[in-house]
Amino acid sequence: IHRAPGRVNIATRCSGHQRHNPVTLMCEACPEGTVVNTSTTDSCVPCGSGAIPAFGDPSFPGGKCKACGPGSVKAGDGKSCELCPIGRYKSAAGAGACQLCPAGQTVQYEGATQCTPCSAGYEASTDRTSCSSCASGTYNDGSGTSNCQACASGWVPLSPLPSGCRECPNGTYASDDSFSCESCAEGQYSLAGSVESGCRACGVGEIPDPRTSRGSCVACGPGTFTSGDQCVDCAVGRFAALSGQTTCEACAPGRYADSKGSRKCISCQAGTVALSQGSTTCSACAAGTYANDARTQCVDCPIGHFASATGSLECSLCAAGTVAPSSGSAECSACGANQVASDDRSQCVECPAGTRPKDNAICEACPRGSISDAGATTCSECPTGTIGN
Repeated sequence: IHRAPGRVNIATRCSGHQRHNPVTLMCEACPEGTVVNTSTTDSCVPCGSGAIPAFGDPSFPGGKCKACGPGSVKAGDGKSCELCPIGRYKSAAGAGACQLCPAGQTVQYEGATQCTPCSAGYEASTDRTSCSSCASGTYNDGSGTSNCQACASGWVPLSPLPSGCRECPNGTYASDDSFSCESCAEGQYSLAGSVESGCRACGVGEIPDPRTSRGSCVACGPGTFTSGDQCVDCAVGRFAALSGQTTCEACAPGRYADSKGSRKCISCQAGTVALSQGSTTCSACAAGTYANDARTQCVDCPIGHFASATGSLECSLCAAGTVAPSSGSAECSACGANQVASDDRSQCVECPAGTRPKDNAICEACPRGSISDAGATTCSECPTGTIGN
């Protein structure tokens, strides 16, 4: 400091961190955290936001301010910079506060200039100091733009790492309980991306179509019926003539089905019958009987008729000289030597007096000059001197 004669002392030059006191004409150090006001040099001012005095820093001669670097901010004392705490960052030097890391990102050291996204399937804690697994039913793709979030309707998180979502396929729905794709109930179908209410029952006689992975329904074809999710062949003795049946009908008496999956029943052949519903085969009628036209029962041959073989189509009239005195005869009986068969072959009868049996079939009159008693087998000549009546 120089003192001019006859004048007050003035500061010709103070060092960079000192101000000129206009009263004492002395150079005085600026208080901590301030620097000389370059406009007046006689006052001290604090450094701007994000900057501190550069005392002793050869990079900033003259006591100027220097900005706090990236990852740090101006401390409360105004004369130093402090590092951003864990979970916060500051990307640029100078003004500005340490910012909380964005959702889905963390930083686990002090003085960070940027944050690191949590890995896929994880999310950032509230204070952004750590990552933790996504809660059940949520996902995170690891892009670092958000925390874990719920999948869209009809979608579920990938497993085991919930790094994304997948759409539930046909025949399933997205479960709110298990957060997985569950199969629709038996007899129901659904389109991809469905929730539980999207599972809908197939129509009567329909099942979920396996060709579309249960994404639609299809009617069961003839010869089958619906049972849950399957088309089942009709059992033997039963049939389904049309598509879309829920049950198979039993074959009517006189008809049969001897294989599974029948579309219709077959009429019994002549001489055979199916006595009850649901027959799987036909039975031949026994000897002495024949099958009625409907093939529903075996009927006894009427009196005077017979059927000697099983499976007869009809009964035959007994031959001349033979009879079937009762129904259901398998054979006819020959009449005695002194008898003939009645016209209806129901009985054997004796020839009246004056006749004789011929081939057990008819009674013929005795020749002239001969006679016979009732039931005789032959005619006798009249005694000498007599004639027959």
